[in-house]
Amino acid sequence: MTTAAPFPGPSPSAPAAAYGPASDLLLPLYGRRTLDGMRLNGDRAPVKELITRPSPA
Repeated sequence: MTTAAPFPGPSPSAPAAAYGPASDLLLPLYGRRTLDGMRLNGDRAPVKELITRPSPA
């Protein structure tokens, strides 16, 4: 009986942004899930604040 080799890690020559969990790529798009009711707190909140902020007179 043979055991499979563990999943190989990233190549030492690969750039840092070329690997990592897929969730790291999706978080900016879909937001982070919080524990309180699993609400989505995405990156749109700062943009909405900038859009709705009154302009200085």
